Amino acid sequence: MFINLVNTDIPFEEYQITQDKIDALRFRLLLSEGYLNAYELDDIDEEFDCYTIFLLSLGGKLLFLLVGNATAVEEGYPVLRIIEMSNDSSRKLEDEEVVDFISSAYDQNQDKPITCGFVSLDNEVDRIIIQKLEDKLEYIIKARRSTPKEEIEDFARRHYEEYDKPAKRNVDYELSSTEREEMERLKHIFLIKIYNFDYLPNSDQ
Repeated sequence: MFINLVNTDIPFEEYQITQDKIDALRFRLLLSEGYLNAYELDDIDEEFDCYTIFLLSLGGKLLFLLVGNATAVEEGYPVLRIIEMSNDSSRKLEDEEVVDFISSAYDQNQDKPITCGFVSLDNEVDRIIIQKLEDKLEYIIKARRSTPKEEIEDFARRHYEEYDKPAKRNVDYELSSTEREEMERLKHIFLIKIYNFDYLPNSDQ
């Protein structure tokens, strides 16, 4: 299902987008993201939809927010993706850019979902989405352990034994307590802002 949010929360700003422009953007998105079906980009909520798709505006940029349901996860498709469509070609936001985008939205308004309540978690099958989100956030946090190549070379020359610590050279090891707290914090933010789900860290929700 496609939902246009470009003009819904922009006070004092004349950001009008024509239907022809919207149709062109939807066509470009369909070409860009091969796992999408054409019927998921219409305005009708259908039982076979794997995605709810939102057109957003931020700082003069047009963005598509793709929110997958449990079926999308089971099919191996992305659970969440943001595509920038402001230029002639589409660009998928990197993981950290997505974290920054959602976190910034949370900082501006902690109670209002970006999706305006069109997406919510309210049944047992949605545990699949929460688990997928946990896995993704855990990977992102572990990836932050990586050190830029230039620093690695210099550091390895001076302190090889220190550099060789597992946490510095790969993401195979468990999260530290600090990293776990960060993952829980981000999970809370994502579930509130995307899924209208008031998850409390360390709870059984």
